[in-house]
Amino acid sequence: MSPDARRLALPCALLTLLLAAGCAGKESADASAKPGAPEGVEEANVRTIAETTQAIYGSLRVAVGYVHKGAYTDESGAKKEGLIAGLQLLRRGVSEKIEVHEGQRVAGEPAFVVEQIKSGFKGTVRLRFETPPAAH
Repeated sequence: MSPDARRLALPCALLTLLLAAGCAGKESADASAKPGAPEGVEEANVRTIAETTQAIYGSLRVAVGYVHKGAYTDESGAKKEGLIAGLQLLRRGVSEKIEVHEGQRVAGEPAFVVEQIKSGFKGTVRLRFETPPAAH
């Protein structure tokens, strides 16, 4: 196993467990919940998610496994260095792991834009969804 794969193995395993626990548990969070938003109330289509936690937006669950500085390629093909975050998405029972950077648009239902990534003891990722939340 490569060093990069080993570095990502634990966060990915934690994301999988986090999402599995959320799926098995009672649906206590809904689209109006504001997980990870210590600074006050967010807009209905915005979610701020702390590392190792998840948020629910309609039928989509998003978990943040890690936030760190690294290299990425933006939408124009330019190589850049900056904060990136590992997300695990669960849409209608299908799990997908992705790495994102600020300003990136993630297609799908629902589509969203990564507005902000903050590092720290527990990094956070703020997502802005393009459509109202769909019912579960």
